[in-house]
Amino acid sequence: MDCLTPQLACVVLSLGNPPTLAAAVRSLLSQSEPAEVVVVNSGGGNPAETLRRAGMDVKVITRETRLFPGAVRNIGIEATQAPFVAFLADDCVAEPGWVEGRMKRHRAGALAVSSAVTNRHPRNLSSRASHVYLYWRRMPDTPDHKVIHFGVSYARTLFDRFGLFREDLRSGEDSEFNDRIKGDIPIAWAPEVRSAHLHPTTPLALVRDQFARGARRALTRRLLTGRHQEWLIVRNALVRTRKRMRLAASAGEAGDRPLLLGIAVVFAAVVYALGALLSVARRPQDGVSRRGPRILALLQFHNEMQYLPGYFRNVAPQVDGIIALDDGSTDGSGEFVARQPAVLCLIRIPPSGPHVWDEPRNRRLLVEGAREHDPDWLIAIDADERLERRFRERAIAEIARAEQAGYLAFAVRFRELWGSPDTYRVDGIWGRKAQARFFRARLDHEFDTRPLHSHWAPLNSKQAERYPTADLVIYHLRMIEQGDRLARRDRYMQRDPHNQWQRVGYEYLTEEEGLRLERLPAGREYDPPAGGPA
Repeated sequence: MDCLTPQLACVVLSLGNPPTLAAAVRSLLSQSEPAEVVVVNSGGGNPAETLRRAGMDVKVITRETRLFPGAVRNIGIEATQAPFVAFLADDCVAEPGWVEGRMKRHRAGALAVSSAVTNRHPRNLSSRASHVYLYWRRMPDTPDHKVIHFGVSYARTLFDRFGLFREDLRSGEDSEFNDRIKGDIPIAWAPEVRSAHLHPTTPLALVRDQFARGARRALTRRLLTGRHQEWLIVRNALVRTRKRMRLAASAGEAGDRPLLLGIAVVFAAVVYALGALLSVARRPQDGVSRRGPRILALLQFHNEMQYLPGYFRNVAPQVDGIIALDDGSTDGSGEFVARQPAVLCLIRIPPSGPHVWDEPRNRRLLVEGAREHDPDWLIAIDADERLERRFRERAIAEIARAEQAGYLAFAVRFRELWGSPDTYRVDGIWGRKAQARFFRARLDHEFDTRPLHSHWAPLNSKQAERYPTADLVIYHLRMIEQGDRLARRDRYMQRDPHNQWQRVGYEYLTEEEGLRLERLPAGREYDPPAGGPA
């Protein structure tokens, strides 16, 4: 073995090029045993320039879009070559012996090695309270039988065997991976391998940090399971406080003011519990204030200025915000959407020629973009579609039904307008159309990857292999005129010439045999009507 070739790759997880990044990287470069270091930064900034100014030349990978930790980890894994891989957060520094201690265990045969956490401000009461509350089972002197294994370095072969980290989790991606290898791969505890964590150093910062952590925990559990577990999190936070204090004292963290520290830890636990409990009411500052579940609309478009003004008049008042994706528009659609106050996020894909519509990619980007804005339910509405009047009121009633029945997604009735803006087709297949468009947001969303006619709703949100139908209506405007119907038929026949993705084929889109139309039911029309003022 070449002793000059690093055996451990260290991936620094960075968000937005924070001021703490340089210290984290420097701590790795100053280790007694060399390591292969790569910084993976998401959410903007110029970390490469920051590190160069600090006199450090390491590999830096930057993504402008904010990524969840699992995606950042996976980018780092794929960008490195060393046979073992470790990770360091940008608010931590690796203490001396961090690399050497890991490699000692790995060379002795361990495929996974967990590490301890220390406090960068051990004399600060707020910092110590945060440290005791969060890392009570990862302190260097924690008894072996009480340790929980985090801060793990892995043999690269484990990723070949068990797969990479999940990229759809806001947090807990390492817990999920460790659960996958549990039972097959023992994790060796290395208390001499220590990461010093930067904690809040003022009471106000402690309150903000613990409250946010509690809220994130509750929101994550809600998105993962589709159910509210706030009270369970509150119970665990409060019940385990005594254990935290007892183990902290035995680990030497009580210092010379154990009573004051104890009060501060209890305070941190209460704030954490409040964050979880109040997460139901927690909403991003997007200018929208509503009671009830938070419903966001998903919009993908390409050159849709004909329909977009009416879309925003129709959809924006009935939802809590819109997540939009501009797929290479060149007619000003992107600029128009960017100016709309209801748009919480606009994802822009540059124009390319010839334009290729990638449905699975667009849907994934929209759903992942929506997660950053704390949705409860999502409704997918295209630019040429409209929601019925009082949609929100009916949607809230359906969500209440879902809570009682355990539903996680709904199919929505889909009405094709035909011949005029106030009539729709009802004969044969036309009267039975429904699409799975309305669904609870969840972090483990299982995407339908079919290129055509795929479900928006998660595949893992079906009930008995189907989606129950909600009493909700979406109207489709681009079938009113015969020319639009012909263009739609030809477009689908070109993309699916052998009817691979729809057995019935596409000729029916223009056939008029047995044509039967009905007028929009009173009270369930849409605004503004097609052909009316935008």
